[in-house]
Amino acid sequence: MGALMPCHIRRADPAGVVQDFQARALDLVVDFEHQNDTPAARLSGPVPAAGWIKALQARADGIWGLVHWTAKAAEMIAAKEYRYRSCVIMHMPDNGEIMRLKGASLVHNPNFLLTALNAQEAQMPPVLAPADQSAPKDLLQKLIAFFGLPADATISQVMDALATMRY
Repeated sequence: MGALMPCHIRRADPAGVVQDFQARALDLVVDFEHQNDTPAARLSGPVPAAGWIKALQARADGIWGLVHWTAKAAEMIAAKEYRYRSCVIMHMPDNGEIMRLKGASLVHNPNFLLTALNAQEAQMPPVLAPADQSAPKDLLQKLIAFFGLPADATISQVMDALATMRY
């Protein structure tokens, strides 16, 4: 069973976040209380999914995700054991522009501004700014060469390659 849920993400081009999601072709996890984004929780044991974001849609009021809940999470939501959600994003540190939706969590205390969680999250390196911003174009080409990506690799592909270096 699926349900649409808003993530309250705003950006000049919300379609870019949706396109990034589609290009990666992976469902995004919805966990409980940001366990997947807390190193201690992630390393100390299972981090069960509450659901999976299967599709994203840009709307006038933000980006919405189609979530397929697990049976346990659906039961907890119905019983009002969890009532809120909090999105996990990756953004540019210089201007706060949202580049990627990483997932979401069911939470008791939502943080609609997303500052607390994302202060702990690794920020997007400034070298990944869109070509129309200040990042040198040759730097993107150097990163493409460094990671051995095809010459026509997208910024999304470079971001994925950079993400693998964090672990």
